[in-house]
Amino acid sequence: MATTQYRADLTPFGFTPTETSVYFSLLARGPSSGYAIARDISVARANAYQALRGLVAKGAAHVLSESPQKFRAIRPEALYAQIVDAHARKLDTLEADLAKSPEPGAEPVVRVTGKRAVLELMTRTLARENGVVKLLAPLSVLSTLVPVLRKRAADAADTTVWVVGAGGQLPVPIVDAIPEARVREFFPTDVALLITDTGAMVARQGDDPAELQALWSGDLGFVGIARAGLHALTAGAAS
Repeated sequence: MATTQYRADLTPFGFTPTETSVYFSLLARGPSSGYAIARDISVARANAYQALRGLVAKGAAHVLSESPQKFRAIRPEALYAQIVDAHARKLDTLEADLAKSPEPGAEPVVRVTGKRAVLELMTRTLARENGVVKLLAPLSVLSTLVPVLRKRAADAADTTVWVVGAGGQLPVPIVDAIPEARVREFFPTDVALLITDTGAMVARQGDDPAELQALWSGDLGFVGIARAGLHALTAGAAS
């Protein structure tokens, strides 16, 4: 069998289990017919062709020839980019639809886990917030947020940014650098604070130093505590 042992679970992203198996079989085999794929993963030929047509419809595979009909999988990097783009557009639509809701609702504290998820939420918050934004973060986090921070600067949006530790070179206005020793008086690890008129996020390193964990809430008490923490950390800094 040619199917690679390295495979990911594509089902959370709109692919069926059979489409997932067919994609990785096709990726390992190279251009193949439905008959060859069916034999490779031990499914009925009709099911293999149905999955192949599904992959083509989702942009995960291409038809190379019609007689005989052969298919080729797109590269994993391209598939990943397509999935990211599709879900980003869905998130944009969901965010716009939720913003139209007239119901205030409760203000829970939401836990966000994973560097990508935390930075994505920060980026979206900075992009949509029209009011005052205050941000304190290590250089590694600010570097990722540079595009949206530059956009806020170009729009003259009220944004105050502090960097934790050595400032380095960033193409965005930085109020001051806050020594890491100062941060360690309050937090055991690097921390990022993002505060807006409507909510606050407190992010820190996870058990894995390369990962991030965060708490976000619009609760007035949570926002007040975050504001107090930011004030304590930046007291005496240039403003």
